[in-house]
Amino acid sequence: MKPLKTLTLLLIITGSILFSNCSDSGNDDDNNAPSIFSVNTTVIGFDYAKIEWTESLDSDDDPVTYAIILEGQEVATGLTALTFSFYNLESDTLYSGYVESRDGRGGTNRADFFFTTDPEVIITQITVEEFLYPTQNNCNGVTTALEIDAGVKVPKYEGNVTYNVSFSVLTLNNGNATVAAATRSWTNSNYSTYYIYDYDENNYFVWQAGGGFACSNHPNIDETRAYYASASGEATITFTRN
Repeated sequence: MKPLKTLTLLLIITGSILFSNCSDSGNDDDNNAPSIFSVNTTVIGFDYAKIEWTESLDSDDDPVTYAIILEGQEVATGLTALTFSFYNLESDTLYSGYVESRDGRGGTNRADFFFTTDPEVIITQITVEEFLYPTQNNCNGVTTALEIDAGVKVPKYEGNVTYNVSFSVLTLNNGNATVAAATRSWTNSNYSTYYIYDYDENNYFVWQAGGGFACSNHPNIDETRAYYASASGEATITFTRN
């Protein structure tokens, strides 16, 4: 009889262990991973970038957080916002990574991203732009001034950045005239509006040489356009984080 009692006890213990394991496993099996989502790079600089992603929803109503993995390294975790910025990156470099949504119960999903930072130095050709400005003058009903400027567009970057543009000698009028080399330097918070135009939300325009008219219907405008039409030269643009 003793062997039977021992066998019965073993069966009871074993059954208890199996029941406990099945209960835990059942909880894991019932969990649904957060939903598929997407990520986009919205801002790129020479040493930073910003990504944004859509919300990853959890059908079990588990709270979802996000982790950021860049080049195989987890750089942030526990995020609830749908955006993240990277700083102190190398310029002109391809980066890849992913955002991972986590429900806290082992369920995950991921969305991949990649971006290439801008170069720290850009060499570009001179272009000619025309700018209209409101003026107090009234020239036969026209109340705008006009400038025809040879220069370059320069990308704007966030933060305390110094910009330096070095112009080569500028050739005009099919080689019949030249303008000496020039250098312009400024920051986002301090620059001369005489040389540096706030072109749009993404760019400055920096001019090396130009012609201005108090009224945009001046009779010499076409002649000046022809003079600058063949402008040739280049500029080296350098960005520095202060």
